[in-house]
This record gives sequence, C-alpha cells and structure tokens, in this order.
Amino acid sequence: MSAGTNLKICRKEGTTELTKDLLKWADQVFVMEQRHLAQIQKHTGSTYYSKINVLHIPDVFKYYDADLIELLEEKVGF
Repeated sequence: MSAGTNLKICRKEGTTELTKDLLKWADQVFVMEQRHLAQIQKHTGSTYYSKINVLHIPDVFKYYDADLIELLEEKVGF
C-alpha cells in the first residue's frame, strides 16, 4: 500500500505517483481508506488535509471492477 507515495510501487503497477505538485493542483483528493490518508500525511503532514476525502471503501477490488465503479459513483457522485 502506498497511496501513490511509493514511486517503486507506482511504476510496478503503472499508476501515477502522488506528488506535492499534484496535491497543490488538486481541488479534491479521494482516497479509499483511512490508512491511505495516513500514508499521505506521513509524507506531507497536515498541509493538504482539507482537500482529502476518505471514501471508506475497502481497497480490495481489482482495477475497473464493476462493483468498485458503482461504489465510487455512489460515494463521489460523478
């Protein structure tokens, strides 16, 4: 688990590293679990806390899982 904060894991999984520049740029940041928020705060402190929304969705789904997409749509409302 890296919440995008571990470059090695991001490269292995083909995901985008969460950088301070991305956090500055974003209006909102959504994370699945509380532990993802904690991982981000470990690297950035409380600087971006107000932008981060914990969705309380267990991070157990495969990429593009239909059930995950449905949960995300319900929680985020896009």
